Amino acid sequence: MSEMPRLKIGDLEARIPIIQGGMGVGVSLSGLASAVANEGAIGIISSAGIGMLESDFAKNFREANARSLRKEIRKAKEMSKDIIGVNIMVALSDYDDHVNVAVEEGVDLIIAGAGLPLKIPEKILQDKIGKNSTKFVPIVSSGRAAELIFRYWAKHYDLIPDAVVVEGPLAGGHLGFKKERIDDPDYALEKIIPDVISVMKIYEQRYGKNIPVIIPEWGRTLLPIRSVIESLGGSISWDGTDKKVTINISGTKIELWIDKNYAYVNGKKVQIDSSNSNVKPIIMNSRTMLPIRFVAESIGAYVGWYPADKGVLIVYPKE
Repeated sequence: MSEMPRLKIGDLEARIPIIQGGMGVGVSLSGLASAVANEGAIGIISSAGIGMLESDFAKNFREANARSLRKEIRKAKEMSKDIIGVNIMVALSDYDDHVNVAVEEGVDLIIAGAGLPLKIPEKILQDKIGKNSTKFVPIVSSGRAAELIFRYWAKHYDLIPDAVVVEGPLAGGHLGFKKERIDDPDYALEKIIPDVISVMKIYEQRYGKNIPVIIPEWGRTLLPIRSVIESLGGSISWDGTDKKVTINISGTKIELWIDKNYAYVNGKKVQIDSSNSNVKPIIMNSRTMLPIRFVAESIGAYVGWYPADKGVLIVYPKE
Protein backbone atom coordinates (compact mmCIF):
# COMPACT_ATOMS: atom_id res chain seq x y z
CA MET A 1 0.00 0.00 0.00
CA SER A 2 1.53 3.31 -1.04
CA GLU A 3 1.91 5.99 1.61
CA MET A 4 -0.88 8.56 1.80
CA PRO A 5 0.09 12.14 0.97
CA ARG A 6 0.60 14.38 3.99
CA LEU A 7 -1.63 17.34 4.70
CA LYS A 8 0.38 20.57 4.96
CA ILE A 9 -1.14 23.79 6.30
CA GLY A 10 1.64 26.33 6.52
CA ASP A 11 4.29 24.79 8.75
CA LEU A 12 1.86 22.17 10.12
CA GLU A 13 2.17 18.71 8.61
CA ALA A 14 -0.20 15.83 9.39
CA ARG A 15 1.11 12.37 8.54
CA ILE A 16 -2.45 11.24 7.76
CA PRO A 17 -4.46 13.72 5.65
CA ILE A 18 -7.59 13.59 7.80
CA ILE A 19 -9.20 16.26 9.97
CA GLN A 20 -11.51 14.81 12.60
CA GLY A 21 -14.99 16.35 12.60
CA GLY A 22 -15.90 18.92 15.24
CA MET A 23 -19.02 17.46 16.89
CA GLY A 24 -20.42 19.87 19.45
CA VAL A 25 -22.06 19.69 22.88
CA GLY A 26 -19.60 17.37 24.55
CA VAL A 27 -18.70 14.90 21.75
CA SER A 28 -15.42 16.18 20.26
CA LEU A 29 -13.41 16.88 23.41
CA SER A 30 -9.83 16.31 24.54
CA GLY A 31 -10.02 12.50 24.64
CA LEU A 32 -11.11 12.08 21.04
CA ALA A 33 -8.96 14.92 19.70
CA SER A 34 -5.77 13.65 21.35
CA ALA A 35 -6.41 10.06 20.22
CA VAL A 36 -6.83 11.19 16.61
CA ALA A 37 -3.75 13.42 16.79
CA ASN A 38 -1.65 10.60 18.25
CA GLU A 39 -2.49 8.50 15.18
CA GLY A 40 -1.05 11.19 12.92
CA ALA A 41 -4.23 12.98 11.80
CA ILE A 42 -5.59 16.32 13.07
CA GLY A 43 -7.61 16.13 16.27
CA ILE A 44 -10.39 18.66 16.81
CA ILE A 45 -12.16 19.93 19.92
CA SER A 46 -15.60 21.45 19.33
CA SER A 47 -16.29 24.56 21.40
CA ALA A 48 -20.09 24.54 20.89
CA GLY A 49 -21.79 24.08 24.26
CA ILE A 50 -18.51 22.99 25.77
CA GLY A 51 -19.27 24.59 29.16
CA MET A 52 -22.45 22.57 29.75
CA LEU A 53 -20.84 20.41 32.42
CA GLU A 54 -19.61 23.40 34.39
CA SER A 55 -21.71 24.07 37.50
CA ASP A 56 -22.33 27.71 36.61
CA PHE A 57 -23.18 27.16 32.94
CA ALA A 58 -26.79 28.31 33.27
CA LYS A 59 -25.87 31.55 35.01
CA ASN A 60 -22.48 32.40 33.49
CA PHE A 61 -22.38 30.52 30.19
CA ARG A 62 -19.69 32.73 28.62
CA GLU A 63 -17.29 32.23 31.51
CA ALA A 64 -18.19 28.53 31.76
CA ASN A 65 -17.58 27.96 28.05
CA ALA A 66 -14.23 29.79 28.11
CA ARG A 67 -13.10 27.95 31.24
CA SER A 68 -14.13 24.53 29.92
CA LEU A 69 -12.53 25.14 26.52
CA ARG A 70 -9.28 26.12 28.18
CA LYS A 71 -9.36 22.94 30.28
CA GLU A 72 -10.02 20.69 27.29
CA ILE A 73 -7.25 22.24 25.22
CA ARG A 74 -4.77 21.81 28.04
CA LYS A 75 -5.81 18.18 28.59
CA ALA A 76 -5.52 17.43 24.87
CA LYS A 77 -2.06 18.99 24.71
CA GLU A 78 -1.00 16.93 27.73
CA MET A 79 -2.13 13.73 26.02
CA SER A 80 -0.73 14.52 22.57
CA LYS A 81 2.18 16.49 21.17
CA ASP A 82 0.73 16.32 17.66
CA ILE A 83 -1.74 18.61 15.88
CA ILE A 84 -4.72 19.80 17.94
CA GLY A 85 -7.31 22.25 16.63
CA VAL A 86 -10.61 23.78 17.71
CA ASN A 87 -13.84 24.01 15.72
CA ILE A 88 -15.65 27.28 16.55
CA MET A 89 -19.00 28.35 15.13
CA VAL A 90 -18.97 31.95 13.94
CA ALA A 91 -22.66 32.19 14.87
CA LEU A 92 -21.91 31.74 18.58
CA SER A 93 -22.54 34.85 20.67
CA ASP A 94 -19.22 34.24 22.42
CA TYR A 95 -17.28 33.38 19.23
CA ASP A 96 -14.54 35.96 19.94
CA ASP A 97 -14.07 34.56 23.46
CA HIS A 98 -13.53 31.06 22.10
CA VAL A 99 -11.06 32.25 19.46
CA ASN A 100 -9.09 34.22 22.04
CA VAL A 101 -8.87 31.24 24.41
CA ALA A 102 -7.76 28.95 21.58
CA VAL A 103 -4.96 31.30 20.54
CA GLU A 104 -3.89 31.96 24.14
CA GLU A 105 -3.62 28.19 24.72
CA GLY A 106 -1.57 27.73 21.56
CA VAL A 107 -3.82 25.45 19.49
CA ASP A 108 -2.43 24.58 16.09
CA LEU A 109 -5.46 25.65 14.09
CA ILE A 110 -8.98 27.02 14.32
CA ILE A 111 -11.71 25.84 11.97
CA ALA A 112 -14.54 28.39 11.75
CA GLY A 113 -17.93 27.56 10.24
CA ALA A 114 -21.64 28.44 10.54
CA GLY A 115 -21.06 31.97 9.32
CA LEU A 116 -18.57 34.14 7.46
CA PRO A 117 -15.55 35.01 9.64
CA LEU A 118 -14.91 38.42 8.10
CA LYS A 119 -13.71 40.29 11.18
CA ILE A 120 -10.50 38.90 12.64
CA PRO A 121 -10.63 38.61 16.46
CA GLU A 122 -7.85 40.59 18.11
CA LYS A 123 -5.86 37.57 19.31
CA ILE A 124 -5.78 36.04 15.83
CA LEU A 125 -4.71 39.34 14.32
CA GLN A 126 -1.89 39.74 16.84
CA ASP A 127 -0.79 36.14 16.32
CA LYS A 128 -0.73 36.39 12.53
CA ILE A 129 1.17 39.66 12.56
CA GLY A 130 3.62 37.99 14.93
CA LYS A 131 4.52 34.30 14.91
CA ASN A 132 1.38 32.95 13.14
CA SER A 133 1.42 29.76 15.22
CA THR A 134 -2.38 29.27 15.14
CA LYS A 135 -3.63 28.62 11.63
CA PHE A 136 -7.10 29.85 10.68
CA VAL A 137 -9.31 27.75 8.40
CA PRO A 138 -12.82 28.93 7.44
CA ILE A 139 -15.51 26.54 6.22
CA VAL A 140 -17.04 27.74 2.95
CA SER A 141 -20.00 26.53 0.91
CA SER A 142 -19.29 28.35 -2.37
CA GLY A 143 -16.61 30.12 -4.34
CA ARG A 144 -18.44 33.38 -3.58
CA ALA A 145 -18.19 32.80 0.18
CA ALA A 146 -14.47 32.05 -0.15
CA GLU A 147 -13.96 35.20 -2.22
CA LEU A 148 -15.82 37.36 0.34
CA ILE A 149 -13.67 36.13 3.23
CA PHE A 150 -10.33 36.31 1.43
CA ARG A 151 -11.04 39.67 -0.19
CA TYR A 152 -12.14 41.22 3.12
CA TRP A 153 -9.07 39.93 4.99
CA ALA A 154 -6.75 41.05 2.22
CA LYS A 155 -8.29 44.53 2.02
CA HIS A 156 -8.60 45.25 5.74
CA TYR A 157 -5.64 43.32 7.21
CA ASP A 158 -3.35 42.43 4.29
CA LEU A 159 -3.66 38.83 5.49
CA ILE A 160 -5.46 35.71 4.28
CA PRO A 161 -6.59 32.47 5.98
CA ASP A 162 -4.27 29.47 5.87
CA ALA A 163 -6.61 26.93 4.25
CA VAL A 164 -10.31 26.35 3.55
CA VAL A 165 -12.72 23.49 4.20
CA VAL A 166 -15.41 23.08 1.53
CA GLU A 167 -18.81 21.68 2.50
CA GLY A 168 -21.98 21.25 0.44
CA PRO A 169 -25.68 21.03 1.31
CA LEU A 170 -25.35 17.50 2.71
CA ALA A 171 -23.25 18.90 5.56
CA GLY A 172 -26.31 20.51 7.19
CA GLY A 173 -28.48 23.61 7.33
CA HIS A 174 -25.99 25.69 9.31
CA LEU A 175 -24.26 26.50 6.02
CA GLY A 176 -27.29 28.37 4.71
CA PHE A 177 -28.53 25.90 2.11
CA LYS A 178 -32.29 25.59 1.66
CA LYS A 179 -33.93 22.17 1.87
CA GLU A 180 -34.66 22.01 -1.85
CA ARG A 181 -30.94 22.43 -2.64
CA ILE A 182 -29.99 19.13 -0.99
CA ASP A 183 -30.57 17.15 -4.19
CA ASP A 184 -30.05 20.02 -6.62
CA PRO A 185 -27.04 19.14 -8.83
CA ASP A 186 -26.20 22.85 -9.20
CA TYR A 187 -25.31 22.90 -5.48
CA ALA A 188 -23.58 19.52 -5.30
CA LEU A 189 -20.21 19.48 -3.55
CA GLU A 190 -18.30 18.56 -6.69
CA LYS A 191 -19.84 21.58 -8.40
CA ILE A 192 -18.67 23.89 -5.59
CA ILE A 193 -15.11 22.58 -5.37
CA PRO A 194 -13.76 23.93 -8.71
CA ASP A 195 -15.14 27.41 -7.91
CA VAL A 196 -13.38 27.48 -4.55
CA ILE A 197 -10.12 26.19 -6.05
CA SER A 198 -10.25 28.95 -8.66
CA VAL A 199 -10.51 31.58 -5.93
CA MET A 200 -7.63 30.02 -3.99
CA LYS A 201 -5.39 30.13 -7.08
CA ILE A 202 -5.79 33.91 -7.24
CA TYR A 203 -4.74 34.42 -3.62
CA GLU A 204 -1.98 31.81 -3.80
CA GLN A 205 -0.38 33.82 -6.58
CA ARG A 206 -0.96 37.14 -4.86
CA TYR A 207 0.50 36.06 -1.51
CA GLY A 208 3.00 33.47 -2.71
CA LYS A 209 1.74 30.68 -0.46
CA ASN A 210 -0.04 27.37 -0.80
CA ILE A 211 -3.68 27.38 0.40
CA PRO A 212 -4.94 23.81 0.89
CA VAL A 213 -8.55 23.13 -0.11
CA ILE A 214 -9.85 20.48 2.29
CA ILE A 215 -12.80 18.42 1.11
CA PRO A 216 -14.92 15.97 3.14
CA GLU A 217 -15.48 12.45 1.82
CA TRP A 218 -18.82 12.31 0.02
CA GLY A 219 -19.14 8.57 -0.28
CA ARG A 220 -17.17 7.48 -3.36
CA THR A 221 -13.47 7.21 -4.18
CA LEU A 222 -12.13 9.40 -7.00
CA LEU A 223 -8.53 9.10 -8.23
CA PRO A 224 -6.28 10.64 -10.88
CA ILE A 225 -6.78 7.70 -13.22
CA ARG A 226 -4.03 7.97 -15.85
CA SER A 227 -1.40 6.03 -13.90
CA VAL A 228 -3.88 3.23 -13.15
CA ILE A 229 -5.02 2.83 -16.77
CA GLU A 230 -1.52 3.01 -18.23
CA SER A 231 -0.20 0.50 -15.70
CA LEU A 232 -2.88 -1.92 -16.96
CA GLY A 233 -1.78 -1.46 -20.58
CA GLY A 234 -4.49 0.98 -21.64
CA SER A 235 -4.48 4.54 -22.94
CA ILE A 236 -6.27 7.68 -21.87
CA SER A 237 -6.88 10.96 -23.71
CA TRP A 238 -8.28 14.36 -22.77
CA ASP A 239 -10.45 16.68 -24.87
CA GLY A 240 -10.16 20.12 -23.26
CA THR A 241 -12.90 21.63 -25.43
CA ASP A 242 -15.60 19.18 -24.34
CA LYS A 243 -13.93 18.37 -20.99
CA LYS A 244 -14.05 14.73 -21.98
CA VAL A 245 -11.89 11.77 -20.92
CA THR A 246 -11.62 8.75 -23.22
CA ILE A 247 -10.18 5.48 -21.95
CA ASN A 248 -9.28 2.56 -24.23
CA ILE A 249 -8.23 -0.74 -22.73
CA SER A 250 -8.52 -4.35 -23.94
CA GLY A 251 -11.26 -3.57 -26.45
CA THR A 252 -13.32 -1.43 -24.06
CA LYS A 253 -13.89 2.26 -24.73
CA ILE A 254 -15.11 4.49 -21.87
CA GLU A 255 -16.08 8.11 -22.39
CA LEU A 256 -16.66 10.41 -19.40
CA TRP A 257 -17.26 14.14 -19.05
CA ILE A 258 -16.40 16.50 -16.20
CA ASP A 259 -19.49 17.23 -14.04
CA LYS A 260 -21.62 14.66 -15.90
CA ASN A 261 -23.08 11.73 -13.95
CA TYR A 262 -23.26 9.45 -16.99
CA ALA A 263 -20.72 7.84 -19.31
CA TYR A 264 -20.60 5.86 -22.53
CA VAL A 265 -19.16 2.35 -22.45
CA ASN A 266 -18.61 0.96 -25.95
CA GLY A 267 -21.18 3.46 -27.23
CA LYS A 268 -23.86 2.63 -24.64
CA LYS A 269 -24.96 5.37 -22.21
CA VAL A 270 -24.83 4.30 -18.55
CA GLN A 271 -25.25 6.00 -15.17
CA ILE A 272 -21.93 6.23 -13.30
CA ASP A 273 -23.58 5.41 -9.96
CA SER A 274 -27.27 4.48 -9.98
CA SER A 275 -27.56 5.06 -6.22
CA ASN A 276 -25.81 8.45 -6.12
CA SER A 277 -26.34 10.98 -8.92
CA ASN A 278 -23.67 13.25 -7.40
CA VAL A 279 -20.84 10.91 -8.40
CA LYS A 280 -19.18 12.57 -11.40
CA PRO A 281 -15.66 13.21 -12.72
CA ILE A 282 -14.19 16.45 -11.39
CA ILE A 283 -11.07 18.56 -11.80
CA MET A 284 -9.19 19.09 -8.55
CA ASN A 285 -5.91 21.00 -8.28
CA SER A 286 -5.54 20.80 -12.10
CA ARG A 287 -5.91 17.00 -12.05
CA THR A 288 -8.82 15.02 -13.52
CA MET A 289 -10.37 12.77 -10.87
CA LEU A 290 -12.52 9.85 -11.99
CA PRO A 291 -14.71 7.41 -10.00
CA ILE A 292 -12.39 4.43 -9.68
CA ARG A 293 -15.03 1.75 -9.05
CA PHE A 294 -17.03 2.63 -12.15
CA VAL A 295 -13.99 2.71 -14.41
CA ALA A 296 -12.49 -0.48 -13.00
CA GLU A 297 -15.70 -2.49 -13.15
CA SER A 298 -16.38 -1.23 -16.69
CA ILE A 299 -13.15 -2.87 -17.88
CA GLY A 300 -13.86 -6.09 -15.99
CA ALA A 301 -11.61 -5.52 -12.98
CA TYR A 302 -12.29 -6.38 -9.34
CA VAL A 303 -12.34 -3.47 -6.90
CA GLY A 304 -11.90 -3.90 -3.15
CA TRP A 305 -12.28 -1.13 -0.55
CA TYR A 306 -10.50 -1.30 2.81
CA PRO A 307 -11.96 1.34 5.15
CA ALA A 308 -9.46 0.75 7.95
CA ASP A 309 -6.62 2.31 5.95
CA LYS A 310 -8.73 3.87 3.15
CA GLY A 311 -7.07 1.56 0.64
CA VAL A 312 -8.33 0.54 -2.79
CA LEU A 313 -7.34 -2.82 -4.33
CA ILE A 314 -7.75 -3.31 -8.10
CA VAL A 315 -7.32 -6.81 -9.61
CA TYR A 316 -7.23 -6.92 -13.41
CA PRO A 317 -8.28 -9.03 -15.12
CA LYS A 318 -10.84 -10.25 -12.60
CA GLU A 319 -9.98 -13.77 -11.50
